[in-house]
Amino acid sequence: MNHKIILSYFLLIGFFICLVFAYMKYSNSTVETENDKLRQNIISTLDKEISNLQSQIDTMNATSSGHSNTDTDVLNTTIETFIKSHPEIVALALESFYKQKTLEAQHQSINQGVEKIISDMHSGALTTFIGKADAPVKVIEFFDYSCGYCTKMLETNSKLLEQNPDINMIFIELPMLGAESVEATRFATAVSMLDQSKYLQFQIQLLTSKSPKNRDNMMQIASNSGIDVAKLQSFIENRQNMDKIEERIKQNSIIANSMHLQGTPTYIIDDEILVGAVSQDKINEAIAKARDKIKNTNNSSNDKK
Repeated sequence: MNHKIILSYFLLIGFFICLVFAYMKYSNSTVETENDKLRQNIISTLDKEISNLQSQIDTMNATSSGHSNTDTDVLNTTIETFIKSHPEIVALALESFYKQKTLEAQHQSINQGVEKIISDMHSGALTTFIGKADAPVKVIEFFDYSCGYCTKMLETNSKLLEQNPDINMIFIELPMLGAESVEATRFATAVSMLDQSKYLQFQIQLLTSKSPKNRDNMMQIASNSGIDVAKLQSFIENRQNMDKIEERIKQNSIIANSMHLQGTPTYIIDDEILVGAVSQDKINEAIAKARDKIKNTNNSSNDKK
């Protein structure tokens, strides 16, 4: 038998096995109970098909007379028959492949976005953060002042900062829910630029306030947060300051869009993306992973010295 044909058969077997693993990986994101049954059916079917292929290879080896064209026809027919009989496996494999490619592209965009955020923070263009700018572990939250789930995460954020005093928490204000969100973001950004130490207190009071987010109410919140209202008023009325604020809002939107984020709240910790009102344990787990990664990187660097 032509060795190229034998190799093709084994490549086909390998292809089927890859499809099984691709499907199993894909199924992790769907309903497990139903998928377990379907997965077992597919694996069972593939086992039979692979056994049949192996039998055909053995038979063809035993009776080989050098008719490579016939061998090729048998191979092509076998492949065609299998694909026609089980198109769902090919479809799932392709879907898994493109899903993986999409995730890889998103992670690349997220890494670029995080680099931009950190760069802006170090340059002073972004002031909505708590903790030291050079802290190794950075927790980035995209949020909206009109987002109920973002308000629910305030207690979690407070505990995170209390339990992890060594982290740098960066707040990316993303006004997606209307005019009040935009106005609240303008004021909060102004507060962070005017007196960064008062930003977190103002942010918390603004998120928890039941009053409309208009200028008078936000000035009152600023006063309650210990901010000099006269200085804040003067700061906001300065055209150059307002241009910087509008540019910050624009940049936040560009970064979020480049990352393909779906909404708020969204947390990014190293390469972990946590969407929605996630548990504190989940965020702490991501922080621990980031710490371990940094520790391993440092140990690796020391070993090379």
